[in-house]
Amino acid sequence: MYRIVAIFVLLAAPLPAQVRFDAGTSTLLNATGGSMTLYQNDRQYSVGMAYNPQHGVALGAYEIFPFHNYMVTAGSQGVGLSTEAGGVSLPCVCVAAYQKPKAGYIQRIQIAGFTGMVGGATSSPWSTTAKPSRLGGGVMAEFRTLHFDLSTIDAVTADGHRTFIQGASYKREHLHLVMSGGLVNSQRFLNAGGTFYTGSFNVSGQHYTSFYPTNVIVDSVSASKQISVVSLTGAVNKSSSTLLTATGANAAVNVNLNRLQASAGYYESQSRLGQLRMSYYNFNEHLTRRISVNESISDSAGHRGVAFGGGYAGNRFQVNVSHSLQFVMTGYTQVLSVSLSMRIHDTQLQAQTVTLPTGQTKWTTGQTTYVQKQLTTSHEGGKYIMEGACVDETDQPVEGCAIQLTLGKVKDIVYTNGHGQFQYHTKIKEVTIMVLPEEFTGGDYTVIAAPIKIQHDVPAKIVVRRKP
Repeated sequence: MYRIVAIFVLLAAPLPAQVRFDAGTSTLLNATGGSMTLYQNDRQYSVGMAYNPQHGVALGAYEIFPFHNYMVTAGSQGVGLSTEAGGVSLPCVCVAAYQKPKAGYIQRIQIAGFTGMVGGATSSPWSTTAKPSRLGGGVMAEFRTLHFDLSTIDAVTADGHRTFIQGASYKREHLHLVMSGGLVNSQRFLNAGGTFYTGSFNVSGQHYTSFYPTNVIVDSVSASKQISVVSLTGAVNKSSSTLLTATGANAAVNVNLNRLQASAGYYESQSRLGQLRMSYYNFNEHLTRRISVNESISDSAGHRGVAFGGGYAGNRFQVNVSHSLQFVMTGYTQVLSVSLSMRIHDTQLQAQTVTLPTGQTKWTTGQTTYVQKQLTTSHEGGKYIMEGACVDETDQPVEGCAIQLTLGKVKDIVYTNGHGQFQYHTKIKEVTIMVLPEEFTGGDYTVIAAPIKIQHDVPAKIVVRRKP
């Protein structure tokens, strides 16, 4: 713990590093939190805090570092299994060793430490914290081939609660199957799904369990057929909980005329709370490449409703307001969705709403700030300087370009400053680089030209193009 704190305050010789600040609040997670994370060569340090009314304040800190053939995470973390059919995370204050990938096989070895209940820790996207309540441990392993993945995690706590999950996925040319299931805090669950697809036809089915805020099991089967600019879709749905069971079906016709999209559908659902039969029409038009408007019209039992929305998609600011029909535990319901994203230099602000299977609408807001900082450590081993610039096609500097440097077995990411420049101190004279446009903090770009390797005495030049 002392080492984590000290790394942020020690002053010595300059070494470029990335510092990330996160903060946010969410009614979806019922939490508010913040954290500071430092990326330095092959190590990562973080301190954070989160609060929710049920669990109070939780503090967290962790360090990630290499050890022989493992990457070790020590401190607060979520030990979990993530599959295409869904995942789960077990919060803990512990030590986890992740074995580096071998040919077709990845093993993640887990731990001795103090664990909390799945879904019961104070955690959020802005901080990694855990409020441990019992002693526990477990093991996770994953096996991968070209078409097949198999994962498993087994964790047991001292009071007898067990989390045992297995997940698998299978992919072929026209078929994709996924499944995960087992125990979460000794509660059984099963998630499964499958899709068969050809060039114009698609049929899929899904079964999944939602634990938050109450246990809900959802089943669905859907199909679609594309005929030129027209697509035909249909689905049947069922949700089951201890409180309510609902069924539903829908069919729709969608027309896509490039800048104009229109759809007309019929929706029917039934539960002990009542029956819904609704005709639903939606129109969406792109007025410009950045501005769109939409209109929704619903007609149910002689009652007609009209709703409007729209969106703007700029390089630094995006907002979207839309209306749709979603199947929840009470049947079909009209949903208002709002999303907002804004970039101000190295800071990104985000807000969005989410509708749960119970029909409740929750919201999440947060901000992330990156700071390219000359942190102070020793000069030892860092006498070679790798540097370069990221520019657009008019030779103007681009701020926030993400460049991954590979130094033997170590990988690190640096970002360009306001002048489009980056700099990195290393022990070797030549490194391999990769530009990561999906990690850019200044907008959406495509890479036009970039070197594969850079040398300490030859500045690199990276050319990118902003996406329309």
